[in-house]
Amino acid sequence: MPTSKPVVLILGSGKNIGQSIGQLFAGKGYDIAYVSRSCTDDFSNLAETRIQCDLEKPETVAGVFDKVKKHLGVPTVVVYNAYAVLVNGEVGPLAISPRDFNRSLQVNTTSMLAAVQEAVKGWETLPDNTASPTFIYTGNGFIEKPFGRAMDLCVGKAASANLIQLLADEYKTKPYKFYFADERMPDGDVAWFCQDGQAHAEFYYGLATAPEQRPWLQTFVKDKGYVSFENANITDGAWAFEKQKLKPSA
Repeated sequence: MPTSKPVVLILGSGKNIGQSIGQLFAGKGYDIAYVSRSCTDDFSNLAETRIQCDLEKPETVAGVFDKVKKHLGVPTVVVYNAYAVLVNGEVGPLAISPRDFNRSLQVNTTSMLAAVQEAVKGWETLPDNTASPTFIYTGNGFIEKPFGRAMDLCVGKAASANLIQLLADEYKTKPYKFYFADERMPDGDVAWFCQDGQAHAEFYYGLATAPEQRPWLQTFVKDKGYVSFENANITDGAWAFEKQKLKPSA
């Protein structure tokens, strides 16, 4: 039976960003539904439910929303935090096979489309006095400076950014909000492989509780919040990959 608390659905609940978001929202009185490929369905604790879903299969996303609505209620905050990437070694962007590219695109964009369709479908059933529902896609600076060795991720992020921009405009007369969130360093460079989970959580909570749509592209800096960057000097992704030796963690 649905609870009386607001619900956050996190698709892609990794140890860094996903878990940090869930913990912060839980502390603010939300019920949390975590979705990942590796977990098993668990509804024993409705404050923190877990749902298994392989986001390489967009056709399974509707079932996730059905389970959340059945056990918790319509999620008013949906965070799409999943990603897929096949780093192509020392070779260029054409090294990836069409099959592998499509698998990544399913996670990075197609399942996100399925998720936002289900989110809006649920929001349309909510009372008019419901706090403005919010969809947040965890993005990065690849939309400004693609990285050839992670071409599949770059293309997926760019496609999803376009969709978020379209949705923010399409529903501007509705109380719905759509965001592409992109963490940056203080100088505007991309936080290539050092994304801060707590910074994401705090920033996402601010977006979710704001009454109106802000700019769809939300570049933000840890401990500062939203910062608009123009003509930022973005480090080459290959350099960051070699020097930092760290992988992004969702």
